[in-house]
Amino acid sequence: MKSFIRNVLLLSVVFYLVFSMPDIFGVGYVIDFEKEVSTGEKALRYLGEGLSINVMIKLILAVLGGVFFSLYFYLKKLERKRNNISEEK
Repeated sequence: MKSFIRNVLLLSVVFYLVFSMPDIFGVGYVIDFEKEVSTGEKALRYLGEGLSINVMIKLILAVLGGVFFSLYFYLKKLERKRNNISEEK
């Protein structure tokens, strides 16, 4: 059960990052910077904005995706175990 929960958490984080990619890369909006702003500061600003826009929607979708795929992988693992046991008999 520990591995199932760990998989749900890891997959949820991955899904959240994937859902945040368009916002991180600035698709659909522009941030105005002053001339003195460095590239690193711009990157941090885009990253922060991308992770914080539409948080609830992305979080709900990420958790649902994490649960769905973790359950899928868990059931596939159980099926393989059953097949191995039946082949041994």
